[in-house]
Amino acid sequence: MKSYLKFLSRNKLYTAIEAAGLIVSLAFVVIISCYVWQQFAVTREAPDYKRTFIVTLGREELQAIPGEISVLTDRVPDIETGARLWDYGTGGRFKDNVIQGGVDVCHIDPEFFDIFKFDFIEGSPEILKDRDQVILGESFARKLAPDENIVGRTMVLRKDTVLIGGIVRIPENSQIKERDVYRAFPDKDEITTGGFAIPLSMALIRLREGADQEAARTLIDTVIRQEFSDWYRIRKPEYRVTMPMFVERLNYVDMQKMGLQLTPEELYSINHNSLKDAIVGLGSSPRPTGFFCTGEIVSEKGLLFTNHHCGYSSIQKLSSVEHDYLRDGFWAKNYGEELPAADMTASFLIRMEDVTKDVLGVVTDDMDWNARNRAIAGKIKELQDAASENGKYNPVIKGFFEGNEYYMFVYQVYTDVRLVGVANSSIGKFGGDTDNWMWPRHTGDFSIFRVYADKDGNPAAYSRDNVPLTPKHH
Repeated sequence: MKSYLKFLSRNKLYTAIEAAGLIVSLAFVVIISCYVWQQFAVTREAPDYKRTFIVTLGREELQAIPGEISVLTDRVPDIETGARLWDYGTGGRFKDNVIQGGVDVCHIDPEFFDIFKFDFIEGSPEILKDRDQVILGESFARKLAPDENIVGRTMVLRKDTVLIGGIVRIPENSQIKERDVYRAFPDKDEITTGGFAIPLSMALIRLREGADQEAARTLIDTVIRQEFSDWYRIRKPEYRVTMPMFVERLNYVDMQKMGLQLTPEELYSINHNSLKDAIVGLGSSPRPTGFFCTGEIVSEKGLLFTNHHCGYSSIQKLSSVEHDYLRDGFWAKNYGEELPAADMTASFLIRMEDVTKDVLGVVTDDMDWNARNRAIAGKIKELQDAASENGKYNPVIKGFFEGNEYYMFVYQVYTDVRLVGVANSSIGKFGGDTDNWMWPRHTGDFSIFRVYADKDGNPAAYSRDNVPLTPKHH
């Protein structure tokens, strides 16, 4: 042993390598131990995880079961139990205070806590049989009231006052994310008429011991399609985003099948008036590179409609203590009463152009990342300067598909935009952020402006001599 120690003291490099190897080995032992512990923790949550499955009809199709879970359990004998989950975010209040950051709500069936064995600090899954009671996640309960027991207290979710009936603890290492609030599932009629985001839902099932899993899967698929065929056809999403210049080539046939009666030229054309000429991007500078909102031209006199919140900042800046247009609203009775919104601009798209070859033509294989970005930025500036026609237009080039394609958007920017009318905030912002993205909505979410130009129809700074713009399309 002494000889070995002497050897180590004389061979410092060897000693360092040996020590590093020992450290790495210990690190692997720790990592493997943590992994094994985590797997056992997950297994404790769902002891029958090998028989537990998520029911879905595919990533791009309906993932919800809007009816009762019994529709499945009664028709598929191999299902032992099942539960639905449906997540959404909403606003809330506790002790008359708005809950900062919103509330992550999860509607579930009580059987969820039979499939996953979580510990209840207070209460039990039976609470969910009462739709006026909720269960809180432990972390959220501590956030609301760190130093007091809040079971038995009430809170407000969206517009519902509910009773806090229990608190559940979900381990930090769990593969099941802890939600803020757990509620009973709504009635089917409430879901189908309430505008809820059903595609965010899913169902969990646990098969019986020894069940033929493939046969059960086939039967489940058949039952869902039979029971919810009308729902499925109505709710199946058909989301697709395409640049207007490619509509005819990529989307038009499908859009016709869905009932579109406009032609591709009526949607987007650089030679004729089209729908693109009635859509504007709202910015806050004479040469914006992006827009905070969009608006629509609805009259031959340049009248522009946008959302209430899109005009909010401009309306606030036009207000004063004597004339609080946000609180009281504003309606111009003639052109002369319209108020200039100095910080708002309206951009009309003139054309789009694929400039990928030009932009990427300056890139070479031997460039590093920084050199590549500098070359691309230089070429973009060169193309934008050339397309601006000495400042007449505002060209903006954007990269798409992780920088593999580049497109130029050429805009004409009008800087004389005036406030025409807006409802008071009790109408325009009725329901506040809590009701935003909830349907049906009962809010006058609009504000009205007008775009002005010089006598030749060109953009011009604010002047009493300017006239309402005569748009190409409305």
